[in-house]
Amino acid sequence: MGAEYVPKEYGGECECEGGCLPFVNEMNPEDVALVKTVEHSAEEKVLKVTAGYHEEVEIEVKGDDEHPITQVWWSFKVAKQNVVFSGTFTSDSENYPIVQPAKMESEDTIRGVYTFSDMNKSSNHGKVTLKFDNSYSRWYGKEVAVKYGVINKAGEEATA
Repeated sequence: MGAEYVPKEYGGECECEGGCLPFVNEMNPEDVALVKTVEHSAEEKVLKVTAGYHEEVEIEVKGDDEHPITQVWWSFKVAKQNVVFSGTFTSDSENYPIVQPAKMESEDTIRGVYTFSDMNKSSNHGKVTLKFDNSYSRWYGKEVAVKYGVINKAGEEATA
């Protein structure tokens, strides 16, 4: 993720109020309902994020003409304290941020959706990386319970 997207307070160059990308928890009601519908059947993965390090979850994004992928969704909750969360999309020809880095507290379940405008483009086949960063902490490890998946054009959950 380029420094131009990262707020100054997290070591980047962006001085925009609220940063240059929308925060993950600012979702429209339809996307919130969608994630709540599919997350109950997804397997939960617990990440142990050691002090001074980060953990990543990679989600393969690869559709075909019959089942193009249109959305990637995620939900997570920090078990104690907080982590800095961000997301990127990477393909053979592109690499761009999809979620602005933001410190997420442990009180709430955080949900997010990234929607692809045209999954038939080969440049839209790649991976979404969700990053849970604890590199700013010298003493405290964190636990993050995360669920994620992909949704195809028909609104059905695809294999992640």
